[in-house]
Amino acid sequence: NPDINKTSHYAYTGNRFEFRALGSSQNPSYALAVISATLAQEIKEVTQKVEKGVKLESIIQELL
Repeated sequence: NPDINKTSHYAYTGNRFEFRALGSSQNPSYALAVISATLAQEIKEVTQKVEKGVKLESIIQELL
């Protein structure tokens, strides 16, 4: 189900995430911290697979 909460900064809309701009009075640090943590986790998982000898092409196919 799409997220109809228009106040969410990163709403899931069915098949993708939408990143919405913050208002001028809002601090972007929380949204950036969540995005950075998510990216770091994915990089860690890919790195672990590469270190185990999995081919990068296989990892990319799996992620897509």
